[in-house]
Amino acid sequence: QRQMCIRDRGQVLVLLVIAGWCWHNRERLGQWLGEQAVFPWYALALAVFVLINEVVAHAVHHWGGVPYNIESLHRSVPFQASISVVWTVTALLITILATRRGRRALWFVGAILLAAVVVKLFLIDLSRSDTMGRIVSFIAVGVLMLLIGYFSPLPPKKIKEQA
Repeated sequence: QRQMCIRDRGQVLVLLVIAGWCWHNRERLGQWLGEQAVFPWYALALAVFVLINEVVAHAVHHWGGVPYNIESLHRSVPFQASISVVWTVTALLITILATRRGRRALWFVGAILLAAVVVKLFLIDLSRSDTMGRIVSFIAVGVLMLLIGYFSPLPPKKIKEQA
C-alpha cells in the first residue's frame, strides 16, 4: 500500500515538472510547434486523466478490497460507479472551462467524454446485478449532466471577419 502512494506521488511530481517546463517554455513551444503548440498541454491533460483513473483504481483496491488487476476491477461495481462519476466530473470541468474560454473544440472533448460515460453506463453498468451501485451511478451522472447543461452551454462559432 505504501509503495502505491509513493508511486502516485512520484507520477504527480513528474507531471508537475513537465507542466512547469511547458509553462516556462510556452513561447519557445509556440515558435517550434506553431499552431500545434497546444498538443503538449493536451498530452499532459491526458496523462493527468490516466493518473486520476489509476488513483481511483488504487483507492477501490485498498478501501474496497478488490484485487488490483484489470479483470477484477472491470467486474467491480464500486470501481465502475467511481469511474463513471470521475469521468462525468472531468467532463463537467472541461465543458465549463471551454464555455468560459469560448473554445468550441474543447467543449466537444468534454461532450465526447460524457458520451463515453453514457455508453459505459448502458453497456457495462447495466449488465451488473447490483442494483444499488447502478442507482448511485445513474443518479450521480444524471445530476452532473444537468449541471453541465446548465453551467456550460456550447460556445458559439467564431464568425470570420471579412476583409
